Amino acid sequence: MNGNKEYSLQTAFLRFVLVIIGARGCMGYTPDDAEWEYLYAQCKLHSLLGVGFAGVERCHGKGERCPLALRQKWMAKALRIKACNHRLNMLCAELDGLLTAGGLRCCVLKGQSHMAYYPQWLAAYRQAGDIDLYVALEQKGDGNGKCLVHDMDTILHRLRDIGVDVTKVLYHHAVASPYKGVELELHYRPLFFHSPVRNRRMQAWFKRHAAECLDNRTEGGFAALTANVNVIYIMSHLYLHHLGSGVGLRQLMDFYYVLAGWHEADGKDATAVTDTIGWLGMTAFSRALMWVLCHVFDMQESWCLSCPDAGRGKRLLEDMLAGGNFGQGDMRLWGMRHGGWLRHGLWKLYRVAGLVGDYPEEALSEPPFRVFHLLWRTGRGLKKSR
Repeated sequence: MNGNKEYSLQTAFLRFVLVIIGARGCMGYTPDDAEWEYLYAQCKLHSLLGVGFAGVERCHGKGERCPLALRQKWMAKALRIKACNHRLNMLCAELDGLLTAGGLRCCVLKGQSHMAYYPQWLAAYRQAGDIDLYVALEQKGDGNGKCLVHDMDTILHRLRDIGVDVTKVLYHHAVASPYKGVELELHYRPLFFHSPVRNRRMQAWFKRHAAECLDNRTEGGFAALTANVNVIYIMSHLYLHHLGSGVGLRQLMDFYYVLAGWHEADGKDATAVTDTIGWLGMTAFSRALMWVLCHVFDMQESWCLSCPDAGRGKRLLEDMLAGGNFGQGDMRLWGMRHGGWLRHGLWKLYRVAGLVGDYPEEALSEPPFRVFHLLWRTGRGLKKSR
């Protein structure tokens, strides 16, 4: 495939993303069979197959017909995703009840909590993964009220007391045995930054807002992050994974709709959010994200949380398109990345070294954090993880 053809297909995919979210009514031409296969493959790479089928149907209604066999396969995938979302919503409510009965409070991070921000015709087709819950222990305080305990060891003991089988403990979350076949992560820290200064700020910031999130009940029967907290959280999550292995367009679509929901609910005064972004050291990354959102999702500039940065934004988008969902499809240096723990470690160093120019504090802090995490786990007698 020559460079011009590759660019043309990539342009078609980005146009198709606009069709998915309704920013375009159709492609404006009928893709040939090879282009439809490419669009399917890219949606699969970015975990957009479910919502992608909504784009197929939108095109179909305008006479831009996808080949019948591919359309049927795509429909089958979309219906399975819809059924999976229905089941995961029920499991989130069940887990909420289970943990509450054990004296714990929890709220859903990512995943099913993002569905509420999607338009109704698209929400059920968002491709889901595992279940991530933020967990805190509720107990009586010094007065008559109750207080939240965020201590990791205390929470882990309580989880084991109520029968949750914890199989792995990491710095920010515990991995539990699958709950009715679904992978489960229980967070005592919502996430982390590599920079020790920014990390302390992140943990303190979230603790200040934890109670409002734990009280934020949804129609699904579980609690979820409030809109103003979610804007910061999802940006932080994207930042962390960009420094790790990469992010794809599903995560950007989540952010696009969370940002839209926040603007509708709380976005009249963005000062508190933009100040927090700066305080947490994410201004440069925020500017890159704003460029990608405007360029790919045709987001209105009035929604921008910072001035878009075309240079960083183009590099971010290039990395996203090469890697797909969490960088899982990135073929660059594939042998090094999947060649054992030593070669994987060298690959990580190579990746963060390439990001020092854009995000120096966080990129330079990544290798020392890895050493810290190893010592942290070793000191607790925990098995080493990659």
